[in-house]
Amino acid sequence: MKLHNYTFLFLSVAFSIIISIWAVIFYYNLIDEVYDSLDDGLINSKILIVEKAIKSPEILENKTFDERNYTIRKLGPSENVRRTETFSDTLIQTRNENEREPFRKVQTVFEDPKGNFYELTIITSMVEEDDLIEDLMYSLIWLYGITLFILFLFNFVFGKWIWRAFFKTIEKLRNLRIGTKRELDFPKTSITEFRQLQQTLNEVIASNYDTFQQQKHFISSASHELQTPLAISVNRLELLSESENLDESHIAQLDDVIRTLEKLAKMNRSLLLISQIENNQFQESEIVSIPEVIRETVQALEELIAFRNIRLEFEETEPCHTRMNRELAGIVISNLLRNAIHNNVRNGQIRIRTDVHSLIISNSGLKAALDEHKLFRRFNKNPENAQSIGLGLSIVKTICDLYGIAITYRFDEDMHTFFLQFP
Repeated sequence: MKLHNYTFLFLSVAFSIIISIWAVIFYYNLIDEVYDSLDDGLINSKILIVEKAIKSPEILENKTFDERNYTIRKLGPSENVRRTETFSDTLIQTRNENEREPFRKVQTVFEDPKGNFYELTIITSMVEEDDLIEDLMYSLIWLYGITLFILFLFNFVFGKWIWRAFFKTIEKLRNLRIGTKRELDFPKTSITEFRQLQQTLNEVIASNYDTFQQQKHFISSASHELQTPLAISVNRLELLSESENLDESHIAQLDDVIRTLEKLAKMNRSLLLISQIENNQFQESEIVSIPEVIRETVQALEELIAFRNIRLEFEETEPCHTRMNRELAGIVISNLLRNAIHNNVRNGQIRIRTDVHSLIISNSGLKAALDEHKLFRRFNKNPENAQSIGLGLSIVKTICDLYGIAITYRFDEDMHTFFLQFP
């Protein structure tokens, strides 16, 4: 779940709980205010009725609520006289709706000038609680809906605006290739946390950049220093193997040493090539015809293909061109074809197909898929190929990454297939 969606969900739940608690508190406060207002009105009516009763004794005969909102009952000598007001709720049958409606009433006792005591009951219609709850519920629904709409608007409009620096920072990191930049130009932001994140990222990138450059420099220097003594050693051993004083066993041992040194020299050249590619030493680029490079490579490898008795099919459906260094384009095609030859079976087949933006190379071989996670790693060797140094496909991947060429692998119908998608 995205961070701004998680924030929206969290705020929605929090507001729901807060609004629910607020609704309960608001309801009881509202009921208390209604009762307080009604009771104040009943007290005021009581004062007016008592004053009127003292001046006009005829109203003392009002014993029902037919026309007025009060009744007066004369108390007998044996009844207890309570001078305090008693408030309560009651239900009274109304004629207009023909049902019992809620009323608030007050009961009190007053004394006339002759010393007689009367019980006075006053009623007043009150807001129905079910109507009050219904109105409150609709009000809360509207409040909750408006709140959610505001949160939604904030999350998907203002939220994205606030988080734009974060998303741009992520995009910068996604496009970063280790070793190409020591510092990224992150977007400016006034948010302290984002600035701290960008500063920390630049510190990590700078540290990785320095380490990467040191490693590349070491590999490049070591490869250069090793290349000359390896070549000298191979040449001297070849001259020694031609000596007439050696028997066959010594010559065989020298041949093994020469092959080992040649393999070491080949590995050294491959590591040097990777270092040169990563150091961007192949800056010249041109529009390269991929089918033309394929034909040149096939011609150079035709003896090896014939020796393994491999059937090669090349289909050029449409012209395929891309901008890159021509030497590196040749290395990519050569390594892929050599990989298809060396990992093939005798009397196997290789199929090559090109269209406008892609190259597909398929070959027969092992009856099982290769491990895609290890396929392009350095020194990942085929155990059945003793001559492999495990750097061919790694070089291909390095060059593809340099020019933004997508390379993928698939095993289908007993064929190992590499797809190259050119930008």
